[in-house]
Amino acid sequence: MATNKGPVRNVQITNNIVTNTIGTEAGWGYGIHTRNIGNVEISHNYIEHATRHSIYVRESPKHLKLIVQDNFILNHDLKGKNPRWYCAALNCPDNQGITRISDNYFINSNAVGIAVMLSANDLELVNNQIIGEHYIGIWPVTGEIHKALGNSILLHSNPVHPKWCHKINFFDWPNGKETTSRLESPNVRWEQPDFICKLAGDLYIMKDGRLDKITRTTWAFQSAPNNWSNVKGMCAVENVRGSGLGKLCIITETGFFEVNPETWEIAEQVGDWSETRFMAATNNHIHVLKGSTLQSINLMSQEMASSSHDWTAVQWMCAWDNQLYLYDGQAHYRVNPNTLEQTLISQPPK
Repeated sequence: MATNKGPVRNVQITNNIVTNTIGTEAGWGYGIHTRNIGNVEISHNYIEHATRHSIYVRESPKHLKLIVQDNFILNHDLKGKNPRWYCAALNCPDNQGITRISDNYFINSNAVGIAVMLSANDLELVNNQIIGEHYIGIWPVTGEIHKALGNSILLHSNPVHPKWCHKINFFDWPNGKETTSRLESPNVRWEQPDFICKLAGDLYIMKDGRLDKITRTTWAFQSAPNNWSNVKGMCAVENVRGSGLGKLCIITETGFFEVNPETWEIAEQVGDWSETRFMAATNNHIHVLKGSTLQSINLMSQEMASSSHDWTAVQWMCAWDNQLYLYDGQAHYRVNPNTLEQTLISQPPK
């Protein structure tokens, strides 16, 4: 969607499934493309095997919004059809508007994950997950300072080209020059958080046992009255047990806790969770990777189920659209949260 003849405003592109796009040249191979459009929201789209850009948004007008959030991008150009590795899964060049890129998932990208090029006057990068990245996870080359918080980048254990494999890089590789680009946290207290999750539009950060509830639009925050010890995981569940309430679930070495973020009221169940490695939530289920075993807690019945698969090699776990996703350094898996059966969804490119 592009326009050079007149203004197009107030566009929503949501809840689409786009797979196997064709072509690598300009104008081809995109999953979602907008240009010179103001007040755009691109959210909760599933894009798999795009070959040019999975999402390409450019020239957002001044003072208008561009929101790219909660999208799931899988296997971007996995077969390496595009000779330009810098054709990122998400590319947003020359944006003058209020740009918010948050809560997106980039799984097994055989190109740059997020590229910010030319200019981006008011940009925030928050809580994006870039997992199994073969090139650069976040690549800002605008010469500007941008706010960034809680972005997780896990590089592939055997990248296609190690020379260009970086979590974050500010070098303009195609033009061979340094830039003065920089990413800064909105508050130094949140640099390198231990855990981060979102609930009802707010952001929650756990760092050094301190839990903050953050209003994204202003970065104002409220701290929980208690400190936590030996935290092993944190996630958010909406509409817990059909109550209409959203809660945080926190696991420490000695207990499982449900926290009401409105009152900070806590319900505790004592237990040994010392081997917990990862934690994620789907609908009324909490999933915990404990050692090599994936366990699922049904919040309605309080029953627990365990997978028979050995998950020792797992380096990352998340939930999106009521499915679990795990990565073992080489391959990615989708896991049914009810049966815990796994499906291989991507392997290293050959």
